[in-house]
Amino acid sequence: MLELVLLLCILLLVSTTPQSLSTEPVTCQDLDGVGSLNTTCTLNSNLRFDSDVRVFGTGSLNVLAHVSVDCPLQGCTITFNVSGNIHVGQSARIVAGSVILAAVNLTMDGNSSIYTTALGGAPPSQTSGTPFGRDGAGGGHGGRGASCVKSNVSTYWGGDVYSWSSLHEPWSYGSEGGFKLKAGGKGGGRVKLVLKDTVVLNGSVAADGGDSGEEGGGGSGGSICIRAVKLKGYGKISASGGRGWGGGGGGRISLDCYSIQEDVRVLVHGGASIGCPKNAGAAGTYFNAELFSLRVGNDNMTTETETPLLDFPTRPLWSNIYVDNHAKVLVPLLWTRMQVRGQISLYRGSSIVFGLSKYPISEFELVAEELLMSNSVIKVYGALRLVTKMLLMLNSVIKIDGEGNPAVPSSVLEVRNLAVLTEKSVITSNANLGVYGQGMLTLTGPGDAIKGQRLSLSQFYNITVGPGSMLQAPLDDDESKNAVTRSLCESKTCPIDLISPPDDCHVNYTLSFSLQICRVEDILVSGFVKGSIIQIHRARTVVVTDEGLISASGFGCSGGLGKGLYSNGAGSGAGHGGRGGSGIFNGRVCSGGHTYGDPDFPCELGSGAESPDNSYGNVIGGGMIGQYYFSISIVLEKLAASSVIGSIHFPLLTLNLRGSLSSDGQSLGEPITKANRSLVGGVGGGSDFFLGGDEKRVDMVSIIQKRFPMCILFGGDGSYMSPYSLHSDALLTNLLGQHIPPGVLHRFVAGLNAQLRTVRHGSIRSALLPVIRWINSHGNPQLEFHGVRIELGWFQATASGYYQLGILVFVGDFPMSDVSRSVSFSRSDDDTPRSSSTCPSKSLIELQQNLIQPGHGLSRKRINGGINGGLINEISIESLEYRRDLLFPFSLLLNNTRPVGRQDTLLRFISILLLADLSVTLLALLQFYWLALAAFLAILLILPLALLCPFPAGLNALLSREMRRASLTRIYALWNATSLTNVIVAFICGVIHSGFFSDQLSEMTNIWDAIRDDDKWWVLPTVLLLLKAIQARFLDWHVANLEVPDFSLLCPDPDTFWAYESGA
Repeated sequence: MLELVLLLCILLLVSTTPQSLSTEPVTCQDLDGVGSLNTTCTLNSNLRFDSDVRVFGTGSLNVLAHVSVDCPLQGCTITFNVSGNIHVGQSARIVAGSVILAAVNLTMDGNSSIYTTALGGAPPSQTSGTPFGRDGAGGGHGGRGASCVKSNVSTYWGGDVYSWSSLHEPWSYGSEGGFKLKAGGKGGGRVKLVLKDTVVLNGSVAADGGDSGEEGGGGSGGSICIRAVKLKGYGKISASGGRGWGGGGGGRISLDCYSIQEDVRVLVHGGASIGCPKNAGAAGTYFNAELFSLRVGNDNMTTETETPLLDFPTRPLWSNIYVDNHAKVLVPLLWTRMQVRGQISLYRGSSIVFGLSKYPISEFELVAEELLMSNSVIKVYGALRLVTKMLLMLNSVIKIDGEGNPAVPSSVLEVRNLAVLTEKSVITSNANLGVYGQGMLTLTGPGDAIKGQRLSLSQFYNITVGPGSMLQAPLDDDESKNAVTRSLCESKTCPIDLISPPDDCHVNYTLSFSLQICRVEDILVSGFVKGSIIQIHRARTVVVTDEGLISASGFGCSGGLGKGLYSNGAGSGAGHGGRGGSGIFNGRVCSGGHTYGDPDFPCELGSGAESPDNSYGNVIGGGMIGQYYFSISIVLEKLAASSVIGSIHFPLLTLNLRGSLSSDGQSLGEPITKANRSLVGGVGGGSDFFLGGDEKRVDMVSIIQKRFPMCILFGGDGSYMSPYSLHSDALLTNLLGQHIPPGVLHRFVAGLNAQLRTVRHGSIRSALLPVIRWINSHGNPQLEFHGVRIELGWFQATASGYYQLGILVFVGDFPMSDVSRSVSFSRSDDDTPRSSSTCPSKSLIELQQNLIQPGHGLSRKRINGGINGGLINEISIESLEYRRDLLFPFSLLLNNTRPVGRQDTLLRFISILLLADLSVTLLALLQFYWLALAAFLAILLILPLALLCPFPAGLNALLSREMRRASLTRIYALWNATSLTNVIVAFICGVIHSGFFSDQLSEMTNIWDAIRDDDKWWVLPTVLLLLKAIQARFLDWHVANLEVPDFSLLCPDPDTFWAYESGA
């Protein structure tokens, strides 16, 4: 018997055919093909293998139409690696557990296929892709398998995901589905296509999971990895889950292609679930390795099973993340940061869940250029920090669930440019929520809402609450309302943050307000703004249209200081600004709640009243509205505040209010006069408006006048990197705008800054004279027409003797102390004007005459706690003291000059000088290396490499974009000046070297015989010194051209200067 077995083994080895030559490379003839693998091999007959096959060659491979190359065993591998092209004819196919094709080009004709469906081998070890138990759940890989133990419940799933770390180049088999009546479907196989140029795909590449019907779970999809320059055609690439009692999860696909034609379909959806049709397997992952973008799509197959995404890379960042077509994504971590360079997009019924519902204490960061949502949901268990430039929501929801846990930090949505909610989109949080931005926030129509336990909207340019949309805080439930108002309902004092609101516009549990709109330019309310304590702080314009409503009705206290009572069938109303009504029932009288609060400064919540039915709860009083404006436009048409009960306080300039403002209490029933019925009702709280800024108030004009003459200090210190400048912000424009038109002010500031940039602290006397003359010739003649005069001055703010430069602004007939005797002034810390009470008033003309009188020195008398200084004119400028530092010679090279124009010519000369500098530098280094190694090292390393740094700094400055050129050119100029230190070292080394050889020269009879070539060592350092000096001057002109692009600012003719005012 043993001899017979050995004979059979020998016969098998001898009769080895191409179909069993699987472990060794084969030839074209071994494959029954025509030609050679080193030229062109054509396969014209079906092949079937029972083990791995590897085919290598330097030519091309052609699989004719209807030819099949099969190895239908799980895990079997077919490899075709050729140096030419691979062509798969019409209806031809390659079947195996793993298929690897490597060539220059791959062409797959119509109905051709690379098929590894349900042929996957064993998944990676220590993974749980195959579910346990006999529930018939689907297998997992790129997405979880579905489980039909409880239909439509996402906390139950089948096989789990694996191979997340190899997302960019997946190479794992899919997993088998769970057992029910029999084994589930097999997992999908693997496909790798590596092409140097193009893939023309008109057939299909499939690594789907196997189907199992009702007797088991579907297998999960396998892996497909394609690397090529171009991918085009109309074919299909699929790594989807298999159909079963519970559908299998999708697989993983990675495409590393520079160009992908849109007609190529890429599918990674989960398999259909027979046991729970609405809970298919979870979607797999499709990663574009060229663009670094991830797509999770379920091909519109409804599911409750999620696709977990784990850690996200930080280097390099992904470009985009797309979740679409009913895919559900889960990020099951306690903390993570999902950051991309482009978009995070959710479309068509998709969702992302951050955290776990059992542990709502997670913190997540979502950072992207754009967050786009359409018919989708983002749900966060914990806190969310969103940072994006654009947020667009269409019929979508962002829900943040912190379960009211104070340990959960506030959620922050920072939308820098644009946030738009439309078609019933909602952002809601049961904890603190802050929405910040710099652009526009728009809620377009009915159903759009932003709600939170506490809500803060701040720093937007414009907030629009469209018709039917809503801003609300707290939420509608009593628990949420009580959490906000509990600490204030029994208090008789106003919270300090309501009297003096914080300027930083933050949101936390310690603040009193529930809804804050802070530092917003324009607010348009056509919908609803509701809350317990509504605070609108530092807004410029608030418009409430006919359809708009700002309401605190029913958001106050359930009890409170004026609580209404219920006793023996009689219920009384709560009191606040007025006493609550008494209730009468069968002769029993229940007195109403007491009044409380200050009618001139209402800052209390409305009180509630007891209900006859405890199951209903108390009736809640009205809340509070506080508004602090910079300015309100005048369109006061209709104040629909007739429903407000209690007191209303409007210390405002004007208010554009065409809708309604209410702060009512709730009412349990309509007023009934019959004695046998009790009436229980809440009484509304107060409404209060305040003005936060004073520069626009009519009653503040006289107070603002006392601020003149106004001292405005220059920015900068007169150095090369920080020249003097006058900064004009919005506050200064508003203050001076009552006297000077903004266009005139902006033109004056621009012209003054153009003059100031040439003022150096080291030669301040001579440099300030042109500025004084410019102010007198260009500035004051135009400003005096508006009743304003500007004078240059110095200000000493410390006892050290250091003084700062600035201007002094005089308005109207403002008096000034001792003008006729001196040009000095002082200001103390009190609120009195900067003039003595005994000084007579002087007009601008008298002031001008006094300022030009000779013989006025600068008074430096210091007043404790104040600021002293003096005016600077052509006479008093000689009294200014300054000291030149040791680096003063460098100012000859680093100097802020006037612009000269001819920018292109300057750039050409600078480029030429930069190349010449580098060439001479290298020649000088070579020369001194030949003279002495010590001299070479000294020149190169004192200062270290400073002699070579101007070249890269110059390239960076010349090749940078326009907005950055000025600062980079200054850095280039600094390196150019710094390298002079190395040139000086070169001269020192040359002198030392020449002195060393002088002794030898004196001993020779004929001195001309001793002349050496290295006696001319000084030539190259001298040329280098001249080049750097010329470069410095050209760079100064170049910086001036960049920083002062408007040459009209330096126009010597005042009329011509002011002619450009409209274009300033």
